[in-house]
Amino acid sequence: MIVMSGFQITDELVDRVVQLMQVIDPQKANREYCRMMLEHFQSQIVSGLRHTALDDPDAIEGMHEAYEKWLAEGHNRSNDVN
Repeated sequence: MIVMSGFQITDELVDRVVQLMQVIDPQKANREYCRMMLEHFQSQIVSGLRHTALDDPDAIEGMHEAYEKWLAEGHNRSNDVN
């Protein structure tokens, strides 16, 4: 099971999305809609990663290369979640 530890949909994140939605689509710029939108995309990302891991070995190679590049840039998992 893939778990997106370290990523949480916080009140601060929802508030920021509400602010952005006020420009994009003011009628839907409310906390409930924005939280549900974030939860939807979080589940889509997990589903996409699961599909990639099971069905696309070439994509895993690309993910590995991108991760190694990210590490080489001085990032590390313990203090970077972006």
